[in-house]
Amino acid sequence: MKTNRVKDYFTFNRRERNGVFVLLTIIVGLTVYINIDHHFATPEVIDFSAYEKEIKEFIAAQEAAANTEIPEGYAEAGMLPPLKEEKEVTVNYFNFNPNGLSKEKWQQLGLKEWQVTMIHNYEAKGGSFRKKEDLQKMYSIDEATYERLAPYIDIPIDTAEKQWNEYQPVEKITIELNKADTTQLQTLYGIGPVFSRRIVKYRDKLGGFIAKQQLAEVYGLEQKVIDGFYHQLVVDTTLIQRININTATVDDLKAHPYISWNIANSIASIRDVHGAYETLGQIKKSDLINEELYLKLAPYLTIE
Repeated sequence: MKTNRVKDYFTFNRRERNGVFVLLTIIVGLTVYINIDHHFATPEVIDFSAYEKEIKEFIAAQEAAANTEIPEGYAEAGMLPPLKEEKEVTVNYFNFNPNGLSKEKWQQLGLKEWQVTMIHNYEAKGGSFRKKEDLQKMYSIDEATYERLAPYIDIPIDTAEKQWNEYQPVEKITIELNKADTTQLQTLYGIGPVFSRRIVKYRDKLGGFIAKQQLAEVYGLEQKVIDGFYHQLVVDTTLIQRININTATVDDLKAHPYISWNIANSIASIRDVHGAYETLGQIKKSDLINEELYLKLAPYLTIE
């Protein structure tokens, strides 16, 4: 009885035997085809000549960048100059109102395209220039640039602003933005408990403010409110907490408001491949970090 049961498992009828035979035939055929197919296939020939021009241009650009003398001021700031060659522009000075000034007019005054872009981005977010000193708030305007432009800045006095300034008390308390607690911030006109907490929370995420205009990045805080107490504020940039890009993890980097996960991962990956950063400017090897973003990030980073 037991023998018959075992026999049933290993006995095939005619139809089953035919199926097994066909299956074995297919397997054998595929095995043979796989082993001999490469003898009959024509190997693909890749023509690299189409890329030779691009490769030569890339190498030439890299050599030109390596031989470019770094302008004074860049090395001390840990910055690398733009790799793109820029034509020397003849500066044409004229009296101007920086509010709504066109790209062409800014360039006539000697500003580069990336500097103009930062100014226009600031205006697009509701920013404005009420006095000539306001131009110094911009990351893209260094002291030397401001000094040569200042004599030509002509901003009409707004009647409403004049009345607002006359309405404000003569004695105004000066507040250091990186030390002030929520109670001190609430002494500013238009700042209550909610905004004071938001300012402190955002300041802690940044590692401190490097410019008063960064208050515009605080959620819900309107530019017109900031303008009301702007000149009561001072900023001590020595209090900035910097991130060491040679030791920081991806999580450490992405915790900063200006650094997304992709950018943090890119900074860490470049370090892992090429070794420790020797200058801050080397983070611009990342395709995700342009000149504008680098200028925002640099004050918050260190290599030691």
